[in-house]
Amino acid sequence: MYAEMSQTKVLMLCDKGNRLVDTAVEYFRCMLGEDLTVYRGRPGNNLPEDIGWQECDYLISFFSPWIIPAFLIKKASRGAIGFHPGPPEYTGVGCLNFALYENASTYGVTCHFLNNTTYGSIISVKRFKVHSKDTVATLLERTSTYMLSLFYDIAELILTQKELPLADKEQWTGKSTTRKDFDNLCELSLNMNKEEVERRIRATFSTGVSNPKIYLHGYPFDFVAH
Repeated sequence: MYAEMSQTKVLMLCDKGNRLVDTAVEYFRCMLGEDLTVYRGRPGNNLPEDIGWQECDYLISFFSPWIIPAFLIKKASRGAIGFHPGPPEYTGVGCLNFALYENASTYGVTCHFLNNTTYGSIISVKRFKVHSKDTVATLLERTSTYMLSLFYDIAELILTQKELPLADKEQWTGKSTTRKDFDNLCELSLNMNKEEVERRIRATFSTGVSNPKIYLHGYPFDFVAH
């Protein structure tokens, strides 16, 4: 089935220490062998100096800690693609959190081409239901599962030398949220009503990841579940 896959060179940029990345890389390594080159890093790391020497058919950004520069995108002869842990309606920092805050009924994951503005033409979207009792942790777990599933779908097309499709009916919409937007979402106030406080706690509380907080006389106090 994959008789010609050794002719496809893939460059992957990924997060370091992520179990989903481990699974995806191991799968591609098994299929492509030496035709797969992987760079892994953590947020704040510089882009590896030798990465500019790499030539590839496909560049894949999968939970990458780096913003992919234009010169690297151009090196991918058949396409540079990224995987976004959210649907086209939610982009930027904390997209999952804002979906919970806005009581979104559905969420999803997106595969797209990379361009100079990061969010290029959309290749595929997988959507799923958000339940009323979903928390940051439960929605994140389901999002991760769908991300890996979408990765396998795209990997199958690459390995069988098929053209990547375009989801013409899908468009990037809405505001791309920033770190400042997310920090503001995490902040509670004595002036907020009960409903607003509950929405923010649901959207931002996750053990070991983030906590909503209230400031008193300049001192932050974290919310802790009871």
